[in-house]
Amino acid sequence: MTSHFNLFERLDMLHGFRNTLEDLYLEPEKCEKVLDLILAWKLEHWDELERRFGSRVHGLFCTDDWGSQEATFISGPMFQAFFLPRYRKLVDAVHAKGWHFMLHSCGKINEFVPYFLQAGVDVVNMGQPQTYGIRELGGRFAGKICFLCTADIQKTLPGGDLEKIRAEVRELVTSWSTADGGFIVFNYGMGGAIGVSEASTREMFLEFGRQMSFWGA
Repeated sequence: MTSHFNLFERLDMLHGFRNTLEDLYLEPEKCEKVLDLILAWKLEHWDELERRFGSRVHGLFCTDDWGSQEATFISGPMFQAFFLPRYRKLVDAVHAKGWHFMLHSCGKINEFVPYFLQAGVDVVNMGQPQTYGIRELGGRFAGKICFLCTADIQKTLPGGDLEKIRAEVRELVTSWSTADGGFIVFNYGMGGAIGVSEASTREMFLEFGRQMSFWGA
């Protein structure tokens, strides 16, 4: 089940990206009020999902893009002040329903992964492995959180070099997962929109299949 545009993205859509970044400094109390309204709406939304679908749902895929190509949009202390407590409430509500909490977030968000762990996020969906640094991110977080991942959607897959795609897949498997798992193969799903051919996507999946022995499969 998906629930797009959560705390930061919903605030951005309501207030504007620039206004949001400025008013976290200039109008913090107003931002807090709006975030609480968003939080309450999300929780009611998810209660309705539970009412309609119940145990047929196993996980909730949520989104909040948090970074540019170089860093997160806001500082760690600001994330802790405005967003971490609210994420905890979101994740706790999902776990109380017996579901897993999956968070998609684009950009170089390496420094926010510890906060996602603190909030109890089960799975992170990150589509730009080259931006994060595959070995760097894996060295810090493999085995601590599950990665829902594809080969890089900005560089590797659009490039169409099948050997580079295979090499990145192998590096992702060995760097971001453990022998016990912690890795879910993912596809962006709109290859034409990002210049990715069907051949590149197919080879990515085939190479992930060839690496299943890493998990004892």
